[in-house]
Amino acid sequence: MTKHTRISRADTGLPAAEPCGVLAPAVWNELHDFLTLALDALGERPEDFNPAFLRNAVIHQRLAIRISHGAMERLQVASA
Repeated sequence: MTKHTRISRADTGLPAAEPCGVLAPAVWNELHDFLTLALDALGERPEDFNPAFLRNAVIHQRLAIRISHGAMERLQVASA
């Protein structure tokens, strides 16, 4: 499994992004990281997907869902 580290815009030397869209850039990066880690937990082949990889995938998917669900709730409140 590949281990990823979070990279912020400050680390890359890029200018700060204008806030736009549904998620702030930092939150989008976090969501992207969680989904990438969940995908990495699948392994390279079906034989790689063991109980430990399954737990890891589920943990990262749940964290991604929390971010996505929070954004959905904020959109529903804003449009109401």
